[in-house]
Amino acid sequence: MGVDTGVCPKGAPPPEIREDADGALVCPAGKALVLAHTSRRADSREEDAYRPEGGCRGCPLAAGCSFKGKRLAVPAGTDPGAKARNRDRWRSQAFSGAASRRRKAETPFAHLRRHDGFERFRRRGRAKAQTELLLWCASYNLRKLQKALAERSGRLAGALLHLLRRLSPPQERRSPEKVRPPGRKTLPASLAACL
Repeated sequence: MGVDTGVCPKGAPPPEIREDADGALVCPAGKALVLAHTSRRADSREEDAYRPEGGCRGCPLAAGCSFKGKRLAVPAGTDPGAKARNRDRWRSQAFSGAASRRRKAETPFAHLRRHDGFERFRRRGRAKAQTELLLWCASYNLRKLQKALAERSGRLAGALLHLLRRLSPPQERRSPEKVRPPGRKTLPASLAACL
């Protein structure tokens, strides 16, 4: 299963705007959105503005419509329905798993760039670049393995400690007379054998 591409729908039209059977955008009243005018933005890019055909005056749904008096702005010459289709695709049941699959595929590369400082290859040639990428990936995998082992050993040590506490008999408190009196200190047998 491949990773489906998707663009998060920023500036998507409101949910009331949808495509009809012919592929044209329509407002909640069923009026088609038509090109009202083309304007130039402050950053000198042109954009097309789409509004309901005939306007919102006299529309029975105008009082509760969230699109009343607004326009749909898209870059000049582009398909205005693309934003609505992308929004619908992004929210569809079929696409719900694609975002998580994409996240899984992109996370290692984002980690290499942000945390490890990988911006570009430092060697020239395909074989050298391939070797460098393998080293970056090996370092990522080793770090991931180290983290997994630390978590696992921590959980394992915690489980063993809990099991030992449950299996061992309750310990009695040491009374002062059982404490070894100060005096000649003896070495543990393991250290004494080394001497």
